[in-house]
Amino acid sequence: MNETDDHQTGEGESENVSNSNKSDIQKRFDDKQDSNESRAELKDAITTACHARRRGKDPDSAIEISFAEEMPDRVENILGISGVADRIRELESDYTREEVALKFAKDIAEGQIGNYDDKTAKIEGAVRTAVALLTEGIAAAPVEGIERVEILKNDDGTEFVNVYYAEPIRLANSAAKALSVLVADYTRSLLGLAEYKAHQDEIERYVEEISLYDSENSLQFSPGDTVNRFIATNMPIMLDGEANSDEEISEYRDLDRVDTNTVRSGMCLVAAEGIALKAPKIQRYARQLDEVEWPWLETLLEGTIGKDSDSTKK
Repeated sequence: MNETDDHQTGEGESENVSNSNKSDIQKRFDDKQDSNESRAELKDAITTACHARRRGKDPDSAIEISFAEEMPDRVENILGISGVADRIRELESDYTREEVALKFAKDIAEGQIGNYDDKTAKIEGAVRTAVALLTEGIAAAPVEGIERVEILKNDDGTEFVNVYYAEPIRLANSAAKALSVLVADYTRSLLGLAEYKAHQDEIERYVEEISLYDSENSLQFSPGDTVNRFIATNMPIMLDGEANSDEEISEYRDLDRVDTNTVRSGMCLVAAEGIALKAPKIQRYARQLDEVEWPWLETLLEGTIGKDSDSTKK
């Protein structure tokens, strides 16, 4: 579970996602030689679309697609939150993209960015912002890959965070998947919510579900049952997801806090290709935060899980 160059890997993934999702005209904007011609073509296209809409045959008279040349503007457009672009520009020269995502989590929790009604909305806003930043505001993952966030109760009455991931989270690079979980936990802590205390049958459900998903779809990185069980045991927020598969769980069914008996692909992708694959990156940024504690990552990185009986929940 080693990363030869974690920072370079993240950038490479982000670049691949960006290139695969950019339109032809966006790619040409990135080429300075073609930028003026592309701007003229875009202006003509928008003018033509506006004329067409004025005929009244479309239910909406406005042009829905907004265009932005730079990453901060793309992120603000995809999130629809004013002030995001200016804040990114303020931070990006001094901090890594991941650190900017964590700064935004604090800004949102403290009410400095966005107009969120409650704690649930703030956590959801922080998670979507993190994914948008780490996919450069191009992939659909920040909007379609995160279905919703809920606040549920542990057996002792304390409240924990449940994040529903959907299949389009696949479009995010592994670093974005992983950091979305850390951001959710960081925001949870800032807002004074408790950690998720998983039931044993929920832990085993994760193990069965990820294994089934991998057998049918071939994960980019397959951690194995022992690692999946360890991550599920220690995860401070609940990873959940929409039912978007025909594959059904055979053993750990009808759980009180899990809505479906089918495989939740978004959850599987985040747990395996995010947390397990990018543990070194998560650890690097978790260590910078006084508000969260993920000491179990050290055990995960040591590769001793299953060999040491003391590898239990913190």
